[in-house]
Amino acid sequence: NYQFQCNNNFFSTTTTTVTNRALSSSSSFRSTAMYATVPKADEKHVVKKTSKQPNNKTVIYDYTTIHNNPLPPNYQLKSKPKQTSDDSGGNWDPTSPLKWCQTFGSRSPSMQQHLSTLIQLKPGDEGYIPPETYNQEEYPTDVTVVRTKEQARVVLEALRKSKLTEPERIHACDTEVMDIDLSNVGPVGNGYVTCLSVYSGPDFDYGLNDQGPGTMLWVDNLDDACGILDEFKEWLEDEMVMKVWHNYGFDRHVLWNEGIDVLGFGG
Repeated sequence: NYQFQCNNNFFSTTTTTVTNRALSSSSSFRSTAMYATVPKADEKHVVKKTSKQPNNKTVIYDYTTIHNNPLPPNYQLKSKPKQTSDDSGGNWDPTSPLKWCQTFGSRSPSMQQHLSTLIQLKPGDEGYIPPETYNQEEYPTDVTVVRTKEQARVVLEALRKSKLTEPERIHACDTEVMDIDLSNVGPVGNGYVTCLSVYSGPDFDYGLNDQGPGTMLWVDNLDDACGILDEFKEWLEDEMVMKVWHNYGFDRHVLWNEGIDVLGFGG
């Protein structure tokens, strides 16, 4: 199975391999055709690959969609989706092909309820640290800390300007996650992102507290700062802003848990 994107929609595909002996009695030419299980009527996807054969004949392989190259009579799609409109008990809606998988990776209601008791402590709760204590802490001078929406707006303005004036800039990103036992579970639907850290280069100024260029950005997402990560959702989902990750597979999953679809993969 493969997956490709067409007109901002993703389609699952299946492949079939055909051996063609028509061109030469002594040689077999193997080609693979890809057919979309959820095709669009106006879909066009043709890729040509040219290869030189020993007899100096040039063979052209055309990979086209089901609209231009019908399936063989004896070929069956074993994973054909079941529609909600028939009596098969399926959950696939042809008018919204991806609706059935939109909740994949989301937290369960019980997990969400469990985390709500941990991620936003209030005065009187065990382990609660009031904002004034945070504000009195002497953070390293090379770290820009974001704990409020106002601080987030200042930093995001600097990031937006950077996108316009220096689109080639790459931002290094990482997350920290709590309440996840990686020896027993994976990041899909598990854990909570407590903070996001970003480094945009020694010459980048996030514009906060007159700290100047070269600092590291730290976005808190706990207790009084719970939800501040959401302020960076648009930036994280911007495919025109290149980001590199320490562990992309893990970070993308845990940010998806927070409702953020990370785009702009730079490495």
